[in-house]
Amino acid sequence: MASKKRIEWIDVVKGIGILLVVIGHAPRDIMRSQYNSIDVLYQFIYTFHMGIFFAISGYLYSSRKFEVKKAIKRLIIPWIIYSLCIYILFYVANHIGPISSILSNSEYSLISIKDYIIDMLLIKNPYAFHMWFIYILFIVQMIEYILDKVLNKELRANNTILVISIILYMFFYKYFLINIITKYVFYFSLGRLIRLSNIDETRRESGLTFILGIVVNLLSIYLIKRDCSDIMQSLIIFIRVFVGTSLIVVSIIQLAHKIANIKIFQYLGRNSYNIYILHQPFFCAFLGTIMLKMIPFNYFNFLFVMLVCGITGIVAPLIITRFIHLIKADNLFERLFNIKYIER
Repeated sequence: MASKKRIEWIDVVKGIGILLVVIGHAPRDIMRSQYNSIDVLYQFIYTFHMGIFFAISGYLYSSRKFEVKKAIKRLIIPWIIYSLCIYILFYVANHIGPISSILSNSEYSLISIKDYIIDMLLIKNPYAFHMWFIYILFIVQMIEYILDKVLNKELRANNTILVISIILYMFFYKYFLINIITKYVFYFSLGRLIRLSNIDETRRESGLTFILGIVVNLLSIYLIKRDCSDIMQSLIIFIRVFVGTSLIVVSIIQLAHKIANIKIFQYLGRNSYNIYILHQPFFCAFLGTIMLKMIPFNYFNFLFVMLVCGITGIVAPLIITRFIHLIKADNLFERLFNIKYIER
């Protein structure tokens, strides 16, 4: 029973996380630039939504069971194949008259395969930016694995990694790739610390922690928008990344224990990887771009586009993976993309 409950709450965390991801991907840039409320919602979700996934990945991580070959098979191969498939699709689309006119002068206009591969490696993929998570998760796991081997004891190694990631982020946060890696190494290690220290089990009062985290992150967004000095901005970002977001992530993990029996979150959590991979770029970004070319720009139309993109971004991947299951192509898609429909 304990094992079953543990699996359920982990699925709930993932379910909450994937809902936030899709909501965060629903607005287009033009919506954010014209309406501050949409921009604040977007920025707020982006302060912590991926921290949830790195923390829960860290919670589940075990250096003793980690295998480099298996990680390459589950992460790097799908990252490469899916990214290249997306490039091929947009390459073809940019040579089809009616579609080409829609894609021209947008983020989906054609670039060379050489530039595309470079962008992939620098986590700036213009067609499937969301794939950065798969790539960075592999790098983070490798860093944790190597340092665990060097430092030997798991708890000591994890605490050392937490401190190192904070120090490196302080000095190099303006360098995009280093910023991303150090920040998510911290959240991954935070997830491991939660498991090793039983934080999620020993302290269940998540409400106050969650509210405090929300206040810190919203306040940071407000202050940065007021054009503060570089030093002040650096301090605000530092507090948001290592205090505000950590409080939200910990409280969501604690909350998941209380709502572990909510079936919809369990179901979304079990299929969170499938939704994550397939919802972009077609069912949020591309769909939103097309819809905005067909309707007048106003606040309610923008909300309607976000609603359609959000619902489609959740439902369409579930239908696709269900269809893959029905035609008995699970093994092929699992080998290529690590996609597998999970009903129970």
